[in-house]
Amino acid sequence: MRAVQGRTGPGTSGREVSGRGAGPRLARRVALVGAALAALGALTGCAGLPFGEAQEPTTATDAVEQAPATVADLPPLDGVVAGVPDGWAPASVGRLQLAVPADWADLGVPSSAGWEHRKYARPAGPALAAQDALAVSDDGAVVVTRTLEVSALVGESTWRGGWSDMTGQEGYRLEVPGAELAAVDLTTGPAFDGATTETLTAEIHLQSEDGAYVVVELVLPAGEQGLAELRAVVGTLTLS
Repeated sequence: MRAVQGRTGPGTSGREVSGRGAGPRLARRVALVGAALAALGALTGCAGLPFGEAQEPTTATDAVEQAPATVADLPPLDGVVAGVPDGWAPASVGRLQLAVPADWADLGVPSSAGWEHRKYARPAGPALAAQDALAVSDDGAVVVTRTLEVSALVGESTWRGGWSDMTGQEGYRLEVPGAELAAVDLTTGPAFDGATTETLTAEIHLQSEDGAYVVVELVLPAGEQGLAELRAVVGTLTLS
């Protein structure tokens, strides 16, 4: 899969404290939504959406290059244990129930037309960010922290499980109660332009049998630590 672009966004007091914000990726996702959800009108402000049918390869070479084509073709993400870890608090966005660490701040994200949003970050503010940041620029102007953002579609999705348009480096199928389709797209790369420290970006796509669609985006430490934190979050997810 293609490497995803780094993202930047405004932070508190001129500092980036919300992971890698949602700028360039928003435009890509809005374009995808427009084609797939014309019935809902022009939508803005959400995460990347893999709408549309998976395309069949025309040759054996094409099959190798574009695989996996659907969620069903992805390998499973192992090691996920269902349940809420100690010290985590329940939350909900749209029809998604989840839990987040109790010390993460609920930043709130204005909901755009057709979407419901909610965003959390650790630590709670710039004063703590430098002590517990994933990466900090030399001049201190950019501070990248753990973040979790949920975007729930208002209305019925037309996604059919196609995965060939995803832009991450690795994809895994998930088992989430209430979700007919569930998968995560992973990218490891520099925390920001010029950074020597890498972070893991995870983009979870969930859809129920009746078309309720939710995206959960996380910015986490790179490597096994980030994967362990991702598994903990996935274990709390349920679609009603």
